Amino acid sequence: MEGSMWANKMKYLLLLSGLLLLLNCGHEKDDGKTNYKEMLTTFNKCESTNLDICLLYTKPGKEATVDSLRTVLEELVKDYNQLAAYRSKKKWAAVKLPKDLSPNDFNCYNATN
Repeated sequence: MEGSMWANKMKYLLLLSGLLLLLNCGHEKDDGKTNYKEMLTTFNKCESTNLDICLLYTKPGKEATVDSLRTVLEELVKDYNQLAAYRSKKKWAAVKLPKDLSPNDFNCYNATN
């Protein structure tokens, strides 16, 4: 009798362990490193897009391309700010990155011929 009680307890313990493992599967512990890397990557894309705008806005016939790049920059800024808002809820530790961005923070966003 004791053996079957022990076996039943082990079954429940294994079932509970499996269920907990299944529930936690795929959920990374958010230590901030992943979020910081995403923010850094997005910030670098913003700077790169700004540089592209700087290089193209003086060239004739490139207005449509520059307008498209401005739209890309606006979307990147939105993405960055969403990541920063999530990060701010946790703890702001991104010393080298601003807490939020605006397209106007980039020198060529408003450049005209």
